[in-house]
Amino acid sequence: MTMQIGVALPSHLGLPDPLELVDMAVEAEELGFDVVWLGEHVFNSGYIRDRLGDLPYYAPLPLLAFIAARTSRIRLGTSVLVLPNHHPATLAKFLVNLDQLSGGRVIAGVGCGGNKPEFEEMGLDFAARGRITNEMLEVMHALFTQPRASHHGEYWNFDDVIFSPKPVQDPFPIWVGGMFDSAPSLRRTALYGTGWQPAGLSPSELAEAAGRIRAMAAEAGRDPALIQVSACLAVDYGEPLSFEAERKTLISSKDPRGMAAELRVWRDHGADDVMLRLNTPDIALVRSELKRIGRDVLPLLR
Repeated sequence: MTMQIGVALPSHLGLPDPLELVDMAVEAEELGFDVVWLGEHVFNSGYIRDRLGDLPYYAPLPLLAFIAARTSRIRLGTSVLVLPNHHPATLAKFLVNLDQLSGGRVIAGVGCGGNKPEFEEMGLDFAARGRITNEMLEVMHALFTQPRASHHGEYWNFDDVIFSPKPVQDPFPIWVGGMFDSAPSLRRTALYGTGWQPAGLSPSELAEAAGRIRAMAAEAGRDPALIQVSACLAVDYGEPLSFEAERKTLISSKDPRGMAAELRVWRDHGADDVMLRLNTPDIALVRSELKRIGRDVLPLLR
């Protein structure tokens, strides 16, 4: 299977006009990219505040709906939705409607969140975020798959509810994110995910952890072959990195053949998908990198 190549749009870097992000997504589709990814934070808290001040951080689902209307093929990913920020039923409804409107192009990348100041400002229990996330995934799975859904847990309880429409995709793609190979994200993927998207791992570390996930999935009675593996790679602009974790995943686009060879290494270590992070608010630079990779690198991989 051909490795899928996606790009994280810089919705998190304070761009003044969100329509520029939509235009980037349209261009990414025209250049042959497979997925566009958008992140999520509600408040500019903690390290987000340090980075942005009062500049905008755009919500992913409205932007992806706008992108869906302007595109026809490219997949629409969140990396990641911070699940404790949401109610599981309303989030499930938004995701299903977007899946319907886009013709089944949504990938819901999810996580439990790690920005403690944001949790505190939203009045959420930071210590309980893992339990909340796991139960949300159970609730959403019930709503997506059961004709009359029921769930009984620590936070949500309901019987015989009708949730309609259902997703176009079956199973609906839930990709679990996480930093490095944290044990909770591995277990969460094995039990609930159809994909895993970690940050900060080398190719060999990715392969080893993916093997652990698939073993746990098999033990839980799930088909391990259904779990996709996605690698987050930071594109090298020759500038200081925002996150120390990106040092292991740094990749340069300056030499197309070299970049294609590096991407093949990730593919050979089990990456079904890569997300290229273009971590710069310089719109002209993002667009030039998109063109360079789309025109010079993607054809070498296909």
